[in-house]
Amino acid sequence: MSTQAGETWDYVIVGAGAAGCVLANRLSASGRHRVLLLEAGGGDRRLWIRVPAGFSRTLADPSLGWRYLNQPAAGTGNRVIPCPRGRVLGGSSSINGHLYVCGQAEDYEDWVTAGATGWGWDDVQPYFRRAGEQLQASEPRLHLPLCEAFIDTLGKLGVARNPDYNSGAQEGAGYYQTLIRNGRRWSAADAYLRPALKRPNLALRKRALAARVVFEGRRAAGVAYHWRGARRVVRAAREVILAAGAINSPQLLQLSGVGDPAHLRSLGIQVEHALPAVGEGLADHYALRIAVRVRGAKSLNERAHGARSALEALKYLVARRGLLASPVAHAYGFVPVNEDSPRPDLQLLFAPASYEGGRMGQAQLEREPGMTCGVAQLRPHSRGYVRIALPDPTSSPEIQPNFLADERDLAALVKGVRIVRLAFATEPLARYVAHETWPGSQILSPQQLVEFVRGNGSTLYHPVASCPMGIWDHQPLDARLRVKGLDALRVIDAAAMPSIVSGNPYAATVMIAEKGADLVLADAS
Repeated sequence: MSTQAGETWDYVIVGAGAAGCVLANRLSASGRHRVLLLEAGGGDRRLWIRVPAGFSRTLADPSLGWRYLNQPAAGTGNRVIPCPRGRVLGGSSSINGHLYVCGQAEDYEDWVTAGATGWGWDDVQPYFRRAGEQLQASEPRLHLPLCEAFIDTLGKLGVARNPDYNSGAQEGAGYYQTLIRNGRRWSAADAYLRPALKRPNLALRKRALAARVVFEGRRAAGVAYHWRGARRVVRAAREVILAAGAINSPQLLQLSGVGDPAHLRSLGIQVEHALPAVGEGLADHYALRIAVRVRGAKSLNERAHGARSALEALKYLVARRGLLASPVAHAYGFVPVNEDSPRPDLQLLFAPASYEGGRMGQAQLEREPGMTCGVAQLRPHSRGYVRIALPDPTSSPEIQPNFLADERDLAALVKGVRIVRLAFATEPLARYVAHETWPGSQILSPQQLVEFVRGNGSTLYHPVASCPMGIWDHQPLDARLRVKGLDALRVIDAAAMPSIVSGNPYAATVMIAEKGADLVLADAS
């Protein structure tokens, strides 16, 4: 490709995902700063992005995402587990399962303990409130008897209803808050980017693949990127901000010569700045699903087949209601299992539906009535990495979350499977259970449960913490999200989390971008 000299903007943001959309909005709001937003993917005007139940289609659509794969690991039977990430306006907020979870107050106190000063629960609350006003999360419209039975059953097991699990006190059961507005997906592109694109000081370039950060000495001076058949360079008068996510932000740093010197030199990359911690510490949520055949009640399965499917399509077209307006999980449980910890350790994801092969939300609904409960450990101890394999921005990096490398993670999930089975065997939910279909009642012994957990779980698509902030050497960012040892370069996205939050990380990612925008503007003034 030819190289074309570019123009100069105040801020150049790489990535129009959840964080990038927030940053583009907030940094351009005053009109004083010129902002350029680069997005590797295309537009989000797609039917199955708009329709909430299209989650399973968008997640698997190669035109909407990076088709990444987690590397095989011994803890999960050396299986290759998909790790799709959004490559479209809105990023993964345009292909995810719609759930809005802020985490536990203690999560953010853990961040402070890790050296992220100014990121405690009281510090981040104003930004969660600001994000909440913009995103307007709400409960699912559809409340089926199976969901009520699930919530009531958890109450019988000592997990009471919680009117607001996003208050910081997470333990309890109820309906998930979802980012579905008037029956349609409400992504970060909808909430933040579209209103901002009306401003003359903000520009968006789609299908613009960032190749590297351009340095002048220790200062990030701009970004080299591929767009419309040419290699271009855009200068940043104030800062370059990486908001490409927990996979692509460390990837771009390494491609730019920022990372572990030995690894970079082995790939023929000139070392601009030695920072071995870049890409290290990756964390993700690993989940299991348990499914049963339903009797004496209706599930969503029956609505997806035959004449009922046509009726559901009509219902959605007319009123934006019904099966097609539903998230992948309807009801939740945040459950403590460790006696030495007062905090919930497990997240339960209940759906009044069941899927072929037990895969929650990633396959066709079964024809017979069924229900599913997923279980994930909220704060896994296992850590992994993101490392480039080739000096090429079009090449997939090596992604290794090391699921279940720590035996404590395995033990927690085995307990989680037992808790879900106990719930299915407890009234009032038990009256609707005919028999277990996945993994099946033959999986009973401790060894069989261990093998089931290792051999059948998958990611919840929550990679974070690959460029964590803090004061220690294993944290490549400071608490203002600046790359240590360099000027005018920040990472503001899920990669910056010092540790994984207790639940879906989208809400925390938006919060990081809200606070990060304030930090950027404060430094500019």
